[in-house]
Amino acid sequence: MKLNHDCVREVILDIEKNQSMGHFYGSENVGEHLSQYTDEDIIYSIDQLDQAGFIEVSSNYSMELIGSYMIKGITWEGHQFLDNVRDNKIWSLTKRSASKVASVSLPIMAQLAIVNIKNTLGL
Repeated sequence: MKLNHDCVREVILDIEKNQSMGHFYGSENVGEHLSQYTDEDIIYSIDQLDQAGFIEVSSNYSMELIGSYMIKGITWEGHQFLDNVRDNKIWSLTKRSASKVASVSLPIMAQLAIVNIKNTLGL
């Protein structure tokens, strides 16, 4: 499955805005702005954010299918990523920078966001 970077960003923004620690997160209670993404995209984004160390989650399994996630919280690295991609202008610049190659990993997207922030601030 291909990682949808826009979905990743929207998921972590949604977690920050709408979810409290220990809250169950499933397709029935995602933010309205996530309705444009498939359940598979959202689940995959949560998995990848967890693997990248940006959020802490535990999965709820039912008949060997993931039913929902319990969000334990956003990690320090996750807050850094979120703060760096929150601004729509920076996110647009980051996606434009990433589009120069066929695919870019989540850690590279995070680094591109940092570079674009520094350039915007003249650092």
